[in-house]
Amino acid sequence: MRWTVLVFLAAVACGEGVGGGTPVTLGANLANAPTSTVTCADGYPIQINPSFPQPFNGGGFASCALVNFLPPQGPSLGPGVALRGNIRVGPTTGPMRFVRMRQLAQRGSGVQCCSLEEYGQQFTPAANAVTTVPLNFRMTQDTDPDSGIITSDVVGLEVLAPSVPIPGFWTNNGGQDFTVADYIFIPSFTQQGTQAPSNFLLQPVGYSGFVMLINVDYAPDN
Repeated sequence: MRWTVLVFLAAVACGEGVGGGTPVTLGANLANAPTSTVTCADGYPIQINPSFPQPFNGGGFASCALVNFLPPQGPSLGPGVALRGNIRVGPTTGPMRFVRMRQLAQRGSGVQCCSLEEYGQQFTPAANAVTTVPLNFRMTQDTDPDSGIITSDVVGLEVLAPSVPIPGFWTNNGGQDFTVADYIFIPSFTQQGTQAPSNFLLQPVGYSGFVMLINVDYAPDN
């Protein structure tokens, strides 16, 4: 209940506007090839071994959502607009969707992830190529002066088919790499019927070492 209230307060505190700064590209280097074969139906790796094979848990779902919450996916340059999302997939493709997520932080409480703020349009990326999708997500990066709540929006990805690999690569062949941290939500918000904005924190599972091959063309506020 406490963090539900904080999400609401942070949403009220952030201002609206249009990013007028020079666009930059934030996120993964799409020159890297997607090599992972892990799908939503696999669930998530428990990562008790130094590399694959790993035991998996939480499998059997037809869809999932993923957020990278450390570089190279974030942080942004501050408040602005995510104009376009770019994604590179391999030979197997299927329906996907970009989503805008919100993380909260407060001194002494750590980072809390994540509420669902906005759905993008559903799309199917071209196989063995980079696909660009219009977003126009208004991204909040703000600290509320009264509560001290730090609000940070990030762009995540839903994969909406069970047999489609989540596009990306493992930095350590499935072994832990805490410099690259991920949250996975199983099933996807679309499959769960989650409304946006959710105004409450959704429960993810964390693992590390996976880089989604997505980036964002971002226009910061002036």
